[in-house]
Amino acid sequence: MALTKSQEQAVIRLFALAFKSCDNIKEQKKMYLQFENEFGKGINDWKEKCRNALQEQSSDEEIIEAYNALSIRNNKNNLEEKYLIRPLERKDLGQVKELMNASLNTLIYEDEQIEKFLKTKYSFVAYAGDEILGVL
Repeated sequence: MALTKSQEQAVIRLFALAFKSCDNIKEQKKMYLQFENEFGKGINDWKEKCRNALQEQSSDEEIIEAYNALSIRNNKNNLEEKYLIRPLERKDLGQVKELMNASLNTLIYEDEQIEKFLKTKYSFVAYAGDEILGVL
């Protein structure tokens, strides 16, 4: 049974409230995956709508970053194209920093530290299109 627009909006708002109330990333991930399994196929652009709902509810930046990290991580499971691996390039540094800090749920890596990865020649990224999905 398809949701009406009003039902869809209510479900998304409820998700955003529940996501904000989670105590840690483990609970947030569980909430995210449950929503994806139950409503992901029935709501077009649900990831963007949930992110917008979090922003409309004046969520802390930390909450939105946690949501974005889960969205990015779970995107790789839903990509139609395969990811590729290549050496880290200077143009990747911003995405790599964001990905690494989001996955650790804290700011640990500064620009200088990420720059060191580039110099080693032993750093690689997994990507699809323009999106960095992982770093090694």
